[in-house]
Amino acid sequence: MKTLITNAQHHLSAELAYLLASAEIVFGNNYNTYPQLASISLAHEILKFCLNEHIERIFPTHPQEINALKASEILFEEFGIAIGLSKYTFNKPAIEVKDFNELSSKLLHYGYPQRKLAIGRGDLLGDLILIDDEVKNFEQIWLKIASLSFIQLGKLFNHSHFQPLFIYQIDEGVDRFNFLMEASGLKSIKAVPDELKSAIENFFDSNKIEGFYQVYFSGNNLVRIKNAFA
Repeated sequence: MKTLITNAQHHLSAELAYLLASAEIVFGNNYNTYPQLASISLAHEILKFCLNEHIERIFPTHPQEINALKASEILFEEFGIAIGLSKYTFNKPAIEVKDFNELSSKLLHYGYPQRKLAIGRGDLLGDLILIDDEVKNFEQIWLKIASLSFIQLGKLFNHSHFQPLFIYQIDEGVDRFNFLMEASGLKSIKAVPDELKSAIENFFDSNKIEGFYQVYFSGNNLVRIKNAFA
């Protein structure tokens, strides 16, 4: 199956391409004819590209592409092009925080500093970040660091444009796995314990979930499932 991964520069694109071993992979950004994200008719431009290149399946890697293709999924289906939107989500936080003034009190309420906690964006973009007071320095967040201190948390989020976030209790730490689920079964590059892999494969199969996902566990507890590219 000729498959478009829209950008080879995404840090997970090579991993997905490896998992799609039987497919013919096309990376959109390698073509001058692939549309720019700023295009006012992005979905239609991508469709035109797909028809010209005989693409049968797409995995969008950028939120703008994901949103544009989500709104045009039926149109692509009419041309026999499947979109790997990986739309299923699972989220099990302790609580959602919608205002910075609640953040410190909620962290304390849910056990900080005795219990291990993590935060994640309210729209599920990016990664989980552990609250760890051993961390002293940082440069960027969400996709760049695994943890930050309570003090750094306050400096980062104490502003007028505070975006909702989730607090997670993760006493056993966090393990993240990237899974590709297709009709042929569940695939992952990272070694996964057999019992855990069987459990997630059964979960995906029973819920008819297909696509490329990031799955988060704390011990044996499922914490979050989301599109790996989101």
